[in-house]
Amino acid sequence: MFLSETDFVICDVETTGYSAGAHRMTEICMLKLRKGILVDSFESLINPQQYISPEITRLTGITNSLVHNAPVFPSIAEEVGKFLEGSVFVAHNASFDWGFVNEELMRGGVQRLSNNVLCTVRLARRLVPGQASYSLGKLTASLGIPLRRHHRARGDCEATADLFRLLLERAEETYDVSECEDLLALQRMQRTVRPLTKKARTMQEQIQEFPDSPGVYYFRNAHDDILYIGKAANLRTRVRSYFHPAAQSVRKIRTLLRRSTSVTYEPMETELHALLREAKLIRHHQPEFNSAMRRKKLFPFLRLGIENDFPRIEVTTEIANDGAEYYGPFRTFGTAELVLDIINRLFKLRKCPDDLRPRKDFSPCFYYDIHRCEAPCAKEQTQKEYLAETERVRQFLSSNRDNVIRQIETVMHQHAERLEFEEATYLRDRMDELRLIFEKPLRIDTAVTQQHYVFAMQDEYAKGKYVFFFVRNGQLRKTLHERAKESLRDILEKEIGEVFSQEDLNELSQEASREMRIVAGWVRQHREEGLLVPVQPEAPAEECAGSIYLSLTKGDLFPA
Repeated sequence: MFLSETDFVICDVETTGYSAGAHRMTEICMLKLRKGILVDSFESLINPQQYISPEITRLTGITNSLVHNAPVFPSIAEEVGKFLEGSVFVAHNASFDWGFVNEELMRGGVQRLSNNVLCTVRLARRLVPGQASYSLGKLTASLGIPLRRHHRARGDCEATADLFRLLLERAEETYDVSECEDLLALQRMQRTVRPLTKKARTMQEQIQEFPDSPGVYYFRNAHDDILYIGKAANLRTRVRSYFHPAAQSVRKIRTLLRRSTSVTYEPMETELHALLREAKLIRHHQPEFNSAMRRKKLFPFLRLGIENDFPRIEVTTEIANDGAEYYGPFRTFGTAELVLDIINRLFKLRKCPDDLRPRKDFSPCFYYDIHRCEAPCAKEQTQKEYLAETERVRQFLSSNRDNVIRQIETVMHQHAERLEFEEATYLRDRMDELRLIFEKPLRIDTAVTQQHYVFAMQDEYAKGKYVFFFVRNGQLRKTLHERAKESLRDILEKEIGEVFSQEDLNELSQEASREMRIVAGWVRQHREEGLLVPVQPEAPAEECAGSIYLSLTKGDLFPA
């Protein structure tokens, strides 16, 4: 089964001790991911019906009084079993969580589960080698993954979900893993040496002539048919990795090498150009070994469906030509989901996925009961009132950091005045995280289709010089490599004037949509390495050119 067709349930449990037979669970959280997106969740405190020691309380913060009125596990056992049905069970040190879940299920009268199990510790040892520690806290800190409320089920589960997404990307990028079977095998993979065939040795010799620069590469068969297309920041290093014993342990790569007779390449200007070229070539040739559903660094966006009479907001990985507005990309799915959750708490947009057809006799869902929606479905709210709420969401997403924080503080104080301390505490705890999200370059202050900027970074292949990417309406319009003996400031002014004086796009094609996602994701991935300067198309070109030039000459981001 393809990874894109597989449900993964990320799980974390807190317990009274370390033995699944002797001890009991005090808390469980499960997050169901499909195509990397959170589609469902389950969490609950649990009354373990046994004493929680002071040592466990110091570690988790879970006290005997906290779980006193919580449900006992047998009362939720059937619901937990159904949630896990048909999915791959994922956890950090999975044998611990899997053991407790199955022991509790059997005690609750539910048959032992037979799900496939994936351990992020074992997978990380394979894909992120050389770490001093593979504990969740130290590994996520090393990889820049936020970990909120460590040793509580929800906090650890969200961090594990982000870690799993990162590991999944690395498995696909490094070993071309596209099927669940190969991903499961990867965590158990032994680095056994397999002798290369004569054809493989011939291809290895071809690779020695490949450059250490960006490009796309092609594996071909004896009839010169293209079997596989890939991209690389370093062609020689990337293609050589296919012949490593570990890579050949993946069934797909082993089969690809057996059927290939040659490997060729096409040099590209930059890694970003290679990404864009690869995507276009795959759509055109549809090679057998390029899975149609293969992920390519899927950075999440928020989609605001303003094309609907009653817009919804949701997390997505695609930008479509559908009239909606897309905000992002976010660095991780957890970050996107955090902003979505904040919006759902601050504003009252509907959560139901159906096409809304309001009628008086309709029964509102529980979001109406908890004051998270004004029930336009039951005509408790007019379309005009609903669209006004939608506009407030757009203004929130378009605000700068200080305005966003002020809005949250206002709502936080309102909750406190109404003695709704849980909501007030939640918003208070999220403000520091949001400050970080909204202060970064390429922050979510405009819809992707309205993003105009110049991104500058050091040219890896011309030391001491820079490469400039001119992006208008979210699409790459021009690339400029700094040239010697010319006035950089004058060149920038000329190019900015030409690129940003073009007319806006009238219609967003599917091709342009794909390019926007690729460009935005790549810039998000490399934003710490460069300088991003927003451009107002109506502003003088010399103003923007001067801003870029001044930042470069300061040497803050580009030290000598």
